[in-house]
Amino acid sequence: MEYEIDTDESASIAVVRAIAAYTERRPEELEPLYEVIDPEALTKVIANSNAGVRVEFEYSGFAVSIDAESVTIDEPNEGNN
Repeated sequence: MEYEIDTDESASIAVVRAIAAYTERRPEELEPLYEVIDPEALTKVIANSNAGVRVEFEYSGFAVSIDAESVTIDEPNEGNN
C-alpha cells in the first residue's frame, strides 16, 4: 500500500496515519512510533532530504519505507514474527 504525504504533514504523522489506514485502526490504537524510531529525527531527515533519500524500518509488524512524497507499507513477513 502506498500513502501519499500531504505537504503540511510530518513524516512521523504520515507513517502512523498510513498504518492506521491500512489496518483500519485509529492512530491511537497503534503502538507509539517512538518505541521503534525517533519521530523527530525521522521528520527532520525526510523534510531535509533530497528526492533520493528513503528510510526503511519495521513498525506495528509491517515493513515501512518512506521518502519525501510517500509512505509504502508492505505485508508483515511471517518468518520474522
